[in-house]
Amino acid sequence: PIMGTSAGHIDPAYIANLGPVAENSFTVGEWNPDLKKAGAAKIAERFQKKFGVPMNGHAAETYMSTMVLVDALERAGSSDRAKLREALSKTNICGDRNILPYNCVKFDPSGQSPEGQLVMLQVQKGQFVSVWPPEVAASTPVYPVPNWSKR
Repeated sequence: PIMGTSAGHIDPAYIANLGPVAENSFTVGEWNPDLKKAGAAKIAERFQKKFGVPMNGHAAETYMSTMVLVDALERAGSSDRAKLREALSKTNICGDRNILPYNCVKFDPSGQSPEGQLVMLQVQKGQFVSVWPPEVAASTPVYPVPNWSKR
């Protein structure tokens, strides 16, 4: 199988330009609108309506970054740097409040997000479909991948 690493493999032009050759190829991404996360599809729909292009992983991460900041500002009750830093360190946005492909947005003492992970996508019937992690994937991977002559 073809295994991409995001970049060009996740661009919609990849499928358009390769046509049936792209079928069953894999790539990773930050997000996909088909994730089994409440609100993800609705946010993707609103994004498409407002900007005229599909929501991608960068936009999803930016959306969640904004939600993290809003949450921290509300909990800090102030824009004071020390209070805001303290609130950010206690961020715990979990479950369906987080549209990304993992359970919680939270930070360890170094400021990293320990649960952060990508989603595995596969081109199925000409569309990017999430196939991993299984908790949020919309489909299962087609594997083994059919021979080129059968695509």
